[in-house]
Amino acid sequence: MKKFIAFIAICSIVLSLSFLSVSAETAKSLLPEDVSVWKSYDAGGETANAKLEGDATVIWGSTVSWPSVGYSMEVNDYITVSIEDTVIEYDFELDVGKTNISIFMKGDTPDKHDGKYISIIKFIESENIELESGDLYPGTYKGAFSISELVSHPDFPFETDNDETLTISGIRIFTVSGATVIINKLRIVEKSDAAPVSTDESIATISSDVSTTDSPDVSFNQSNDVSEKE
Repeated sequence: MKKFIAFIAICSIVLSLSFLSVSAETAKSLLPEDVSVWKSYDAGGETANAKLEGDATVIWGSTVSWPSVGYSMEVNDYITVSIEDTVIEYDFELDVGKTNISIFMKGDTPDKHDGKYISIIKFIESENIELESGDLYPGTYKGAFSISELVSHPDFPFETDNDETLTISGIRIFTVSGATVIINKLRIVEKSDAAPVSTDESIATISSDVSTTDSPDVSFNQSNDVSEKE
């Protein structure tokens, strides 16, 4: 009897560990582990840079302009997710200036695209968003939004029809007016695995030393001229 109880206990532990392992594998980062795959897109004579600090990806390099770095995924690295069952989880911060983050879909990338991208700032609940450009002011931002919310947004760039999945193929991150952007987490997870986040955590206060007129008037467009902000 004791052997049987011990056997059941061991099986329970193994099953628990297996569940944890499977749950962990459902998370897929949108950020590359190899920083050398980031490509810089200059703006106003300024160059953006990317580096790793621990588990965080750090983007910096602007002074008054809006340079960016882009990650154009190889076809084998495309991330295809369920529209109904997955969310994008984010955790990032910036000290000064502004930022914007776009995801590219259906084979579009920062290097070559046909307008199939959208800014994730549209899905962050915050009063710190500049209305004209859509850029995000300094603060700490943690939260999640569903893929179904993404594709149903009025600014989503294409029809998904009856598609059950969405393919992500690239990402682009801007450093605007001196911002250092520290991204601790930007990943795809199943809805059931997304960490609950309070409303207060996803709203930050604009720093008192940040002026809304300290950078050029810029906005997203579909120009291939990297001197303009897309």
